[in-house]
Amino acid sequence: HEFGAIQIRMALKKEVAMNGYTGGLLEADTFPKVGEGARARQYVPYSQAMMAWSLVRNHQPWNPAEPEGWAGDLHSEVAIALGLENWAELCLFSAAGSALDWHGMDAWFEFYGVRVTLDVTANPSKFNGYKADVIVTPVAIENADERRDLAATIAEELMSKRQEAAAHQRQQRRTMRAMTACA
Repeated sequence: HEFGAIQIRMALKKEVAMNGYTGGLLEADTFPKVGEGARARQYVPYSQAMMAWSLVRNHQPWNPAEPEGWAGDLHSEVAIALGLENWAELCLFSAAGSALDWHGMDAWFEFYGVRVTLDVTANPSKFNGYKADVIVTPVAIENADERRDLAATIAEELMSKRQEAAAHQRQQRRTMRAMTACA
């Protein structure tokens, strides 16, 4: 198994090198940088970066319900995978160039209060997971079938997180009812 995984990593490295892609170039091809007001000029610690969500959200390079280019195609395919009639219920935010980007989050999807983060990378050591919920590889950027598979993975992750959030809310309501019943 390990030999096969090594061969796959080597083939991906070769493919990435042949296309001249680096992580930065991949990121630029998929998610445009956030507006000036949300750009991070230097590294900030993780705890500070996690406070930047609303700042980044308010400095988007596009309408998050209708992103453009490759990201727009991915947004459409995730909306289809979710079975949405109203695609505006799903938003895709770029985090490229922001404090979040320093911590492995190039973009994120939001769907009814849940968030799935994306990291665009050409680094094979990140392909089995890193900081973001979902890794976007060069193959997913260049191949429409792989992009559809990526969209299905993102949709599954969104639904899973949504179900977890609903279960947590139900538990909180039960706890509150139990506390008030005894008061």
